[in-house]
Amino acid sequence: MELTKLFEVQAGLKQHIGYEGKDKFSKMMLAMLVEFMECANDWQGFKYWKQHNEPKVSKSVECYSCEGKGVQLDYGAMNFWDCETCDGTGELESDKSPLLEEYVDGLHFVLETGLDLKEKGYIDTLPGLAQPYKREMKIEKQFQQIVFVTLNLQRYLKSDCYLIRREYVNLIEDYLELGRLLGFTEDQIHAAYMEKNEVNHQRQENGY
Repeated sequence: MELTKLFEVQAGLKQHIGYEGKDKFSKMMLAMLVEFMECANDWQGFKYWKQHNEPKVSKSVECYSCEGKGVQLDYGAMNFWDCETCDGTGELESDKSPLLEEYVDGLHFVLETGLDLKEKGYIDTLPGLAQPYKREMKIEKQFQQIVFVTLNLQRYLKSDCYLIRREYVNLIEDYLELGRLLGFTEDQIHAAYMEKNEVNHQRQENGY
């Protein structure tokens, strides 16, 4: 996967947010782990206690025609009828995947981690290309793998820069492998990332 453009776009968001406190890296690591778990939560495959634990690949949005009421109203005739657009449910299925959105939320932090490591001198260059590292793991094991690598990365900050460089590349490759296992193509990931990045800029403008 081509990463150069994604790093550039992430750098723009990083600058827009502008937080550079001494605790930034620690907070970012925690935020990244939280995003990984939110992605796992929408994947749902670990929820053995549920009969319906399919991945959340679609979501309901308010019907644009009836504004979520489920009915159309004619105040003049004092009449109402079921909305034909949503069949009276008040909701429509969106083509946006919650699972993919959570995945690219995590990707934002994976990319920003690289930017911070480079700024602090832990790594010399950012990888321009990366491929999924195919460990042939089940998805639940792959989630555990990226958590393991993230914790290693934070631990190695007090160690050798070589270990940090190696573990950051592992994080990227393992995260791309997670995306592959979840069924996402590179084009889907790229498009969803760019769309969510724009949303994040808008949130900053609106005082999110």
